[in-house]
Amino acid sequence: GANPIPWTATLGETDFGMDAIKRLPYVYVAAKTSGDLALKVIEGPGAVHFFTVEMSSRESRSGRAALARGLSRRYWQIEIASDTERVELDALEFFPVKVSRRI
Repeated sequence: GANPIPWTATLGETDFGMDAIKRLPYVYVAAKTSGDLALKVIEGPGAVHFFTVEMSSRESRSGRAALARGLSRRYWQIEIASDTERVELDALEFFPVKVSRRI
């Protein structure tokens, strides 16, 4: 029998083409998986935030991770990870929201 192999896919740091500070309320994931997926937001060495990807069902291939409300940055680095037996990752979608500061 095969044992699940932990894996991680790290995306390059991005500002999503906007120089403003922004939030990511959700990250949408399209994947077929036999287990749970985790999404990581990397702020720097030792500063990593973990979020669970809630799949609507194993058959529908769609899910999302709700990120923390107070998490806002200009540059974002995202990882998706799992230790499931099988994953077919189709897409990750981001819809950044520009943060407007009040004085």
